[in-house]
Amino acid sequence: MAINNLTRKIAVWVTYPLVMIITLIIYYAILAQGIDCSMASYIAAIIGGVILITALEHVLPYRDNWSADKSEVKTDITFMLLVQIALPRLLSLMTAMWLVEQVNHNGNSFQAWWPHHLAVWQQICRDIGCIAPHMNGRLCGNSMPSITL
Repeated sequence: MAINNLTRKIAVWVTYPLVMIITLIIYYAILAQGIDCSMASYIAAIIGGVILITALEHVLPYRDNWSADKSEVKTDITFMLLVQIALPRLLSLMTAMWLVEQVNHNGNSFQAWWPHHLAVWQQICRDIGCIAPHMNGRLCGNSMPSITL
């Protein structure tokens, strides 16, 4: 599909923000239906990220000779769904299960590590106090290690 030069220049500046806006609208519309925010983010990412971007790449490729045929588009969609969406979730789940197994195998418990005896506001302050020195060092370019509670 031939697109004139002016349209291509405009599309370069408009496409990315438009995809982000559409994806956010989809996300908030799904949230308004009462669906969990984690599920809503995945659905919005699939619709906005996979479907819209794939369609736009088909309609407006960066170079005309990069236009993909139907089988290549199917391969790209399969790759995005499996490698960029499903695999990270699976690896996260497997890593979490392995860590819990290692902790339990050594006779420890995650429950023992958390200060349940503190009030919620004290737990939050404690966590901010543990994280803030690390963030301050990273933001300020300080390479000195910080000591946490």
